[in-house]
Amino acid sequence: MNKYRLISPTLILNELKQEIDTGILNTSNSIFCVKYWDKAYNHLMSNKHKEYITWENIERFESISHHEAIFLLLGLPTRFLVDYKQFDLYKPYRDECVDDFARSIFTDSIECASLDRSNLPWAVSSYLAEEIPGIYPSYDFIEWSLEKGFIEKASDTIEDKSDNNPLGKYNDYRGWAKVHNTIATLVALETYEGNLLSNSSILNNDNFYKKLSNNLVSTKEGGIDKPKPKTLENYISEYNNFNK
Repeated sequence: MNKYRLISPTLILNELKQEIDTGILNTSNSIFCVKYWDKAYNHLMSNKHKEYITWENIERFESISHHEAIFLLLGLPTRFLVDYKQFDLYKPYRDECVDDFARSIFTDSIECASLDRSNLPWAVSSYLAEEIPGIYPSYDFIEWSLEKGFIEKASDTIEDKSDNNPLGKYNDYRGWAKVHNTIATLVALETYEGNLLSNSSILNNDNFYKKLSNNLVSTKEGGIDKPKPKTLENYISEYNNFNK
């Protein structure tokens, strides 16, 4: 069975967090809408997801849904879609929910836009011999993803390129914590409205760091120590260098 990996993982959750905290969604009159997306974000950021469809095991599945395909392309946990069956990128959470901008963070991504415009065939029901709209044959989706340059075949004998990604991996707590703390810091820096200019001076500001630390997690599972300003500086520096 072949395994695959994303060539360029996204930081789409960073954009989602900004929209929740400071975007139009935050000014919505529907508190249920804001709470829904905040809960969804926290669930997506969790490292407690049970294994479901991944690029490493996708060949075990005959077909996948459109939303599962989008989540795979964005590097998001597909188990979320099992836990949040009401989640839909193409319609509001509720009629009064002004969440167009939150949903567009996903749908306007190059990954989602490419998939929406693809000519991938629908899967065919083995029982009725009819097409199932919204469901793709896994093989066709894999081939399309390879052709469009979103993924590549992974080899157990070759060092995983994601090892070099400064955000680390999601498959252990340390990697997840680094991703979480990097995103939290990026969001805090991008929404900072004070007079300090450099990331270093901002992160070393006691008031800024105290507020930021409320959104940080410990660097070790079960631990209490959160990354210090210097460590966060290194996270941001690694991220910026990786994305040049």
